[in-house]
Amino acid sequence: MLNLARKNAPEIKFLKQDMRNLKLKQKFDAVVCLGRSFTYMTTNEDVEKALNSFNKVLKKNGILIFDNFNAEKSIRNFNRYKRRTETIKLNDKVVVRKHKQSWNLSTGITWNWKCEYIVKQNNKVIQKLKDFSVLRGFLKSELEYFLEKTGFKILEFDPKEFLIVAKKI
Repeated sequence: MLNLARKNAPEIKFLKQDMRNLKLKQKFDAVVCLGRSFTYMTTNEDVEKALNSFNKVLKKNGILIFDNFNAEKSIRNFNRYKRRTETIKLNDKVVVRKHKQSWNLSTGITWNWKCEYIVKQNNKVIQKLKDFSVLRGFLKSELEYFLEKTGFKILEFDPKEFLIVAKKI
């Protein structure tokens, strides 16, 4: 993804770092963490480290924007999405994504997510990729607690997308 980003926006400097320990020399007006990246913070320790890291690189009154899986919605709809196959057409290729999920409640409202990507061209498989992750859903009250503990205040909360806009205080 970084190579693609660098190709499409060569004037921007892209860095690969662990969000739990950002090492940046300057401070920023905003931190944006989208694409459900924060759901990979499965332990409370990971959550606090990431939020403290975001806080560290933000200017006074800086803005944090991030999204998550809604734990209540995830619990309610878990069986509906237990096994799922999606197909996407990209130019002359077809990408099939098959995923399975199972509960793994070891560190919160977490689950195992196994995924296989199959890339086809002219009805012939040209690539297969596998991914395994543990993901975490959050309750709004959990996020409020962690944000307050790490020096943030929620400014906006979109319950449908589980998108949070918070301000460094």
